[in-house]
Amino acid sequence: MAIGKEVDADVRSKEKVYGDSEWQSYLNEVGQKIVKVCDRQGIEYHFTVIESDQINAFATPGGYVYFYTGILNLMDNEAEMAAVLAHEISHVVARHSVQHLQKALGIQLLAS
Repeated sequence: MAIGKEVDADVRSKEKVYGDSEWQSYLNEVGQKIVKVCDRQGIEYHFTVIESDQINAFATPGGYVYFYTGILNLMDNEAEMAAVLAHEISHVVARHSVQHLQKALGIQLLAS
């Protein structure tokens, strides 16, 4: 199993996926529009709304982007949602999560 799928399974085991299929589809639709113009199109992107009051969104390796309902409730329009999605997609494009894992694992390997 690829690391992205493993992390997704972990997130889904700890968080409650929002049951509203219209919101899930809408987030995916806007996210996929942004992905079409990003610099890393060789992976499949996944967008998921998580039911929580947290005002946050995050991305994990492999193109997985999560949005909390808490941040959605504060947004006034699609442009605000798109801005946060673009920010999270940029983390995937720049492979920030992978770089953090490599640094952490590298330090652990050196310590061993």
